[in-house]
Amino acid sequence: VDSYINAVNKKIEVLQLQHNTGTNKQSHNHLNNLTDKAVYANNYFNFGEIKVVGFDLDYTLLSYSTELQKLIYTHARDSLIETYGFPRELLSCEFDSTFAVRGLS
Repeated sequence: VDSYINAVNKKIEVLQLQHNTGTNKQSHNHLNNLTDKAVYANNYFNFGEIKVVGFDLDYTLLSYSTELQKLIYTHARDSLIETYGFPRELLSCEFDSTFAVRGLS
């Protein structure tokens, strides 16, 4: 893993140097093709180290169906109880799609 990280860091250093010195004018042409209709990913992110994942629930990136909102809520609630020791009484708290939904819509 360390050799992979070192190789990535070296590539970043080379690209930064090329950008700063203007020796690779073509390296940023792909930025002209970006669109808001696509999803872009960070390929170097190690999800194996992540313990908790959040969701953008303020609707600035996308809209969620009621079914997905309920699934996210239920899974998060159950995970807080089972994994992090939150009180089991929270199981009686059901998802309410009309409660405190705000956004830019």
